[in-house]
Amino acid sequence: VHAERCVFDLRRAKTRGLMVTIGAAPPPPPPPAEDILVINDADQSVAIYDSTLPMDDPKAMLWRWRKADDPTVTSGLTGGFAEGKPFADGTQVGVAGGGGWAIIDRATCKAVAFGTAGGSPHTIERIGANIVAVASTTGAHAVYLYDIEGEKALNPSQQHAKSFGFHYPHGLCWDAAASRLYVADSDGLHRCVVGYDGTTFTLTKEKSFPSSAAGVTHIHDLRPIAGTTVLAMSSIEKLIFFDTATEKWLKERFITCPDAKSFDPSADAQRFILSIPETSWITSTATLLERGRFSAYRHRTGGQFYKIRWMPRVK
Repeated sequence: VHAERCVFDLRRAKTRGLMVTIGAAPPPPPPPAEDILVINDADQSVAIYDSTLPMDDPKAMLWRWRKADDPTVTSGLTGGFAEGKPFADGTQVGVAGGGGWAIIDRATCKAVAFGTAGGSPHTIERIGANIVAVASTTGAHAVYLYDIEGEKALNPSQQHAKSFGFHYPHGLCWDAAASRLYVADSDGLHRCVVGYDGTTFTLTKEKSFPSSAAGVTHIHDLRPIAGTTVLAMSSIEKLIFFDTATEKWLKERFITCPDAKSFDPSADAQRFILSIPETSWITSTATLLERGRFSAYRHRTGGQFYKIRWMPRVK
């Protein structure tokens, strides 16, 4: 199956916007409307690069955050980062890794919330304005929920928090329309209900969709495709898709691409940016999947990227 079919068929799942006729030659996609967000182990940073420039261009780096430069974060994030994710239309960046997490304001380059988590936090998600979810693996194997309302945001000792056991969770996606949290785990995709009474959290698996039914052994990254009911995921064997409306794996759209650490769709669903390891878990190159073709998109000399994502441009 060609990846081109995957990209353009997914547009048919949109609830609004352009519908592409199957069989017709697709028009050339516009240039990216987003910049590039990377987790860089080389300097323990999360950084944003101008997607129109080579990464080695001195003008390419638009923004960078390191815990060492932010005295606001007084605990957690002691090791390498595993996640960088845009929040609030790109005005904030969620970071997870090294026993903790933080939400960074791009304008001030300071944390507006942070906390600690056991094990190795691999991703972070926001649930409304005042709840944060974190998936952690080695040493914890759990999803953590936190209340960050008001002063609790910058005071982890005051945060109401609770952990819930999973097999090996790596991905989180909050479906605001359905008020459901999707958890990508080694054994499958789980649709969960989050409850909170102001003191105690609950997290209930409402329905599970086994990874074995998708023909994969471990799901890693999990991202929504904007304007659709489709979730995009990476796994050890393939890039895979799931339609939350029909509750079906879209097997005819799967793409062979082993062990991508991140798989991020653009806002217009015309292209994906990927992190495909060159050694161990890291790469120095952002890979682009566009119109059915993989290509080396941007390269940073000495870069040690774990995850690579599109980042909304902020004026």
